[in-house]
Amino acid sequence: MKQTKGFTLVELLVVISIIALLLSILMPSLNKARMSAQRVVCMHNVKQMHLAAFAQATDAKGKFPSHSTVPWLVRDALSLDSAGQEIEQVYNALKPYIAEGKLFQCGVIRKFAKESPNDWGMCADSKWYTAFYGGANDKGGWDSVRPNTSPKQLPRFIGVPYAWYANYRYYGALPSTYHNGAKPFATQTAEGTSTSPFISHLFMCDKGPTKFRDYGHGGSTMKWNPIMRPDAPPTLLKTQDNPVGWADGHVTYVKSKDIRLRVVYPGNQVQLAW
Repeated sequence: MKQTKGFTLVELLVVISIIALLLSILMPSLNKARMSAQRVVCMHNVKQMHLAAFAQATDAKGKFPSHSTVPWLVRDALSLDSAGQEIEQVYNALKPYIAEGKLFQCGVIRKFAKESPNDWGMCADSKWYTAFYGGANDKGGWDSVRPNTSPKQLPRFIGVPYAWYANYRYYGALPSTYHNGAKPFATQTAEGTSTSPFISHLFMCDKGPTKFRDYGHGGSTMKWNPIMRPDAPPTLLKTQDNPVGWADGHVTYVKSKDIRLRVVYPGNQVQLAW
């Protein structure tokens, strides 16, 4: 009877070593290719959100929906103006034009779903929901509904992992200062120019919780004294780049070294960078 010779232990170890070596060579390239593909999807998302916002504004006589509190919070049902009208109109206005929350899912920053699960809907999962604050203070993403309610109700806070700048005011206040060539945010389609930022991932210092939110591609939430300098990139910046959609419809990627403080609101309550 003919016997077949098997592999020796040394031969197996050599094969395993070769495979490990090949993987170590290929993995960085594969990860880079995956990141590039995710960036392309993110750019597509930004463009689609821009089209949806302009379609809504066209139907609203050219005016973008008003936006207050913080840039990524698109709904706050208890924020009312002096006339009793809801300040946060972005969600109500754009929901008919953005049917699915997939537009708000950036694969590059999905890690925030695990890193900051209770951080105001900032995770990339649009269906994310938490009753972290309980009752009427619950939070969720674009497709969220409050569970165990009939008829279904929306959470008080709905957030997305993008900052909306069109017609944005911080609790009704306009920026106190502009830096590094920043222009006032567009309030209507006629003001939509190539120099007016429309939407991007978020870089924001928030004086209340003393956080710097670096939510670009590769960024992270950091707790430190939230003061940015106009002449230098934000301290401890981890992001690699940030997609910025402009009001005329084009999208650019701003590299980490080029990100600067652009807008400051009264009392340094909020500072925005891109």
